[in-house]
Amino acid sequence: MDIQSFIINEISKTLEIPDIDINKKFEELGGDSLAVVEIRGEINNKYNVDVDYSTFLDKTVREICDIYMAKIAQKGK
Repeated sequence: MDIQSFIINEISKTLEIPDIDINKKFEELGGDSLAVVEIRGEINNKYNVDVDYSTFLDKTVREICDIYMAKIAQKGK
């Protein structure tokens, strides 16, 4: 499973939405602070990277994935 798929899967699982529209904002999908904590924890456990809570605010799922993928790529250098 690639990074983007993993993140989308974690968001889908946490928010209990089977098909995530990655162009919708996290809050539009029902995301809240508790969901952010859970999702960040799972991503951190898998990839050992963390982002600020604010990463999830006013961003689409695609943008959140892009931020994480850039951070993971940067860590690998």
